[in-house]
Amino acid sequence: MINEVSKYILTGFAPNYYWRLRKYMIEHSKYNIFAQISRFLVRRMEYKNGSSIGGTFGSGVEFKTIPNLPHGLVGIFIHPSVNVGKNVTIYQQVTIGENGFGSESAVIGDNVVIGAGAKIIGPVNIGDDVIIGANAVVTKDIPKNQVVGGIPAKFLYSK
Repeated sequence: MINEVSKYILTGFAPNYYWRLRKYMIEHSKYNIFAQISRFLVRRMEYKNGSSIGGTFGSGVEFKTIPNLPHGLVGIFIHPSVNVGKNVTIYQQVTIGENGFGSESAVIGDNVVIGAGAKIIGPVNIGDDVIIGANAVVTKDIPKNQVVGGIPAKFLYSK
C-alpha cells in the first residue's frame, strides 16, 4: 500500500490533481459560492505553504499547462495578473511582477525558460521559445526565438 501511494506521489499524481483543482476553482469562483469558498481555501493554502518555502503564486495566475519547476516553489513570486504559456520552465528565485505604475503584468509565451534569479518587471510580452538568463532583469518586450541576459536584459543572440 505504501509503495502504491509513493508511486502516485513520485510520478506526479498529487501535483497534477492540485493544478487541475486550482484551475477549476479559479474558473468557477465567479458563479458558485462553494467555489468561492474553495478558492479562498486554496489561496490560504498557497500562502501558508509559500511562506514556509519562500515563494507564492498569485491566486489569479493563469497557466496554460503545469509549469516545470525544477527546484520547486523556492523563492518564486508571481503576480496575480500574469499569464504563463505552455511548457514554461521557471528556476528558483524568479520574480514576475508589476512595476508599481499599474496592475498589469507580464504575458509569457510557450516554451520559455526563465533562469535562476531572473526578474520580469512590468507589462512585458515575452515571445515563444525565449531563454532568459540567470539574474537577468527584463523590463521590455522580447520577441520570439531570442536569448537574453544581463541587467537590464539585452539580446545575446537569436535561435
